[in-house]
Amino acid sequence: MSSSPASDWAWSASGASGGKWRRGRAPWAWRSRPSILTLHTTLTRESRHLIGKQALARVKRGARIVNAARGELIDEEALLAALDDGRVAAAGLDVHAQEPPLDWRLAKHPRVVATPHVGAQTVEAQERVGTDIAIQVRDFLKGGIIQHAVNFFSLTGDVYDQVKPAMDLAQRLGAFLAQACPGTPERIEVGLYGDLREIDSNPIQAAAVCGVMRCAFPENVTLVNARALATEKGIDVVESTSSAKVAFSNLMAIRLKTSERDYSVAGTLFGRNHLRLVDVDGVEVDAIPQGHLLLVKNDDTPGVVGHLGQALGRRNINIARMTVGRKPGSGRAVMLIEVDNEVPPDVLAEVTTVPGVREARALKLG
Repeated sequence: MSSSPASDWAWSASGASGGKWRRGRAPWAWRSRPSILTLHTTLTRESRHLIGKQALARVKRGARIVNAARGELIDEEALLAALDDGRVAAAGLDVHAQEPPLDWRLAKHPRVVATPHVGAQTVEAQERVGTDIAIQVRDFLKGGIIQHAVNFFSLTGDVYDQVKPAMDLAQRLGAFLAQACPGTPERIEVGLYGDLREIDSNPIQAAAVCGVMRCAFPENVTLVNARALATEKGIDVVESTSSAKVAFSNLMAIRLKTSERDYSVAGTLFGRNHLRLVDVDGVEVDAIPQGHLLLVKNDDTPGVVGHLGQALGRRNINIARMTVGRKPGSGRAVMLIEVDNEVPPDVLAEVTTVPGVREARALKLG
């Protein structure tokens, strides 16, 4: 006897010997080996109704069909007709052309097993999902770690520790620009230099855009939706990197173009998380981007600092830190004054009357 499967041979009762094996499938073999068609493909214009009236007319009578891919792969009216006339003996479906179905005839057909398209719908899986969600919420609340978000980059472990200070700096620089530069934002450019070129720029860029958008618009802006809101408002977001040597081991430069002005700031990281503001619109400074700041642009002449200090003292505004920078030969200077409390509008107005002051703005950073 050959090595063909037993179902390829049938016993025929004939002759005095009572019967013998003959080539051919026995009736029980047909019944035990039904034709089963399973679908495992994506839905495209070409694959829509892949299994339709013509395809079903060619399948072996008594076939079984299983679809756990996409509901519209099957012409449901054609499948319903094939089930009714017996060409398709049974069907297993956990997807439908419309979910939930508007027409329940197919899902409730006596030879159809229909289930929800949820592979993890078990008691054990739901317990695990709940535990995972609790852990992720805990990690975010404790340290801002974001994991497994469907619409956000994943930040975990060492990667998060590395990029978090850069994100913090980017968001503060963005907020600085949005408050210092009048007009409606039109373009945000983020430039990374030195060591910052070696880490993922996406979260840094999102943080910079978030800093600008939170101060420029009243919407509820988050790291997740900042880029989308910027696009919605027609704001271009551009990333630039360069291998050019800079004076710092790492440098972040952000430029904001508005309907009225083009403004830039730059910052760096000392150590792991010491933030510094090192340039304001082309003027070198050395300031900590935090708390309440008074940004003053003034003439590079004697007496301005003294007059300004007296004006703030008369209004009981305490100066915590002051940084003065100037651009030699330009006649321009910049003061960054960290104060204990928010500078009221009337005090800000008085500051602008100090001889030599060109412009004054009150800023609030993280």
